[in-house]
Amino acid sequence: MSNSDSSSTTKNKVVFHESNSSIVIDTVHLRHEMTISNFSSLLKLSMPKSCIRSDIFIDPNIPKVCWEIFLYPGKEKNCNIIFFGLNMSTLIPVEELTLRACCRFSFIKDNGECQYSTECIKDFHLIAPYFIQIGCIKTMSRLTVEECIRNDNSLFLVCEIEYIPNQERFFSSVTFKNSLQKKDITTSDVNYISRISEMYELKRLTDFKIICDDHQFLVHKFILATHSPVFRAMFCHNNTNEVKDNCLTIIDSNPFIVEKMIKYMYYLEINNTLNVDEGLGLLHLAEKYDIISLKNLCEKELLTKISNDNVCMILQNADIYNANILKDICIKMISQSFKKVMKTKEWDQLKNTHPAVIDEILYYITSSC
Repeated sequence: MSNSDSSSTTKNKVVFHESNSSIVIDTVHLRHEMTISNFSSLLKLSMPKSCIRSDIFIDPNIPKVCWEIFLYPGKEKNCNIIFFGLNMSTLIPVEELTLRACCRFSFIKDNGECQYSTECIKDFHLIAPYFIQIGCIKTMSRLTVEECIRNDNSLFLVCEIEYIPNQERFFSSVTFKNSLQKKDITTSDVNYISRISEMYELKRLTDFKIICDDHQFLVHKFILATHSPVFRAMFCHNNTNEVKDNCLTIIDSNPFIVEKMIKYMYYLEINNTLNVDEGLGLLHLAEKYDIISLKNLCEKELLTKISNDNVCMILQNADIYNANILKDICIKMISQSFKKVMKTKEWDQLKNTHPAVIDEILYYITSSC
């Protein structure tokens, strides 16, 4: 048995009329196709409660939300009812998320015609600490399912999801309150950050130097100590070489990443989006110098970059650098795409270098069944 999946996203225009004005609103139409081969055999031989899951698919308009189709060929022993539906979950932990969507399921025959179709409108609502919700559970008789099987014994299921993004003014809403998001910055905070960052840019009153390769960064001890307990402890001991020389050499990174860390401590932000290697490099320094807010930011950036090809590598680093949120999401994603991930070279490497993490993944998969 094998599954094949494909997804696409389109936008349609919906027009509402208010008095003499016309308000144009984009509706998102997300489509995912799922083919299950040898389905007629699966109906006869599947164990009770066995579940088939599609690949995770994501709408680029709301990349933090992921969807997954599920189907139970025989949820209970000798059951003549087939259960299927849709899961919604988040890649990034949120305090609350609400989304109303119209979900349509169609079973397509060889000639391209729809043999059976059903739909529902569902209010998906996630509240921390729960980051997955099962919605739109539908049933159909075994006989109806058998009539949908194609000539090659496969089942071709199309799931279409339609919703309005950013719809706070209308009948439902999409709300993200990110638990990793930094607190609101006031005007006085902005002015303070501007003055501090200016001191760095103009190299005024600097009293410490950080060296990486052939680059030197002139900085202020009080800024480093404010953000990092490691730097604070370092400066409190007069007998260390760093304090005596007013200089620190970093040999386990590169100048680009070191500068990113330094500028974060002055600006409280990272100006440009990080790629995976940069994010992991910065995560390493954030963990090494115990800069918690920077570590959280790195995790947030990396969560949006996870794929089946790199999830094992990101998980390996998340385990090394104690990035627990990132680690949990990686384990969750591996469990949902286990057959694909275990065929990668990164999976073999993870087994050799982090066998305890493999045990965690397998435990999560078995406990979720």
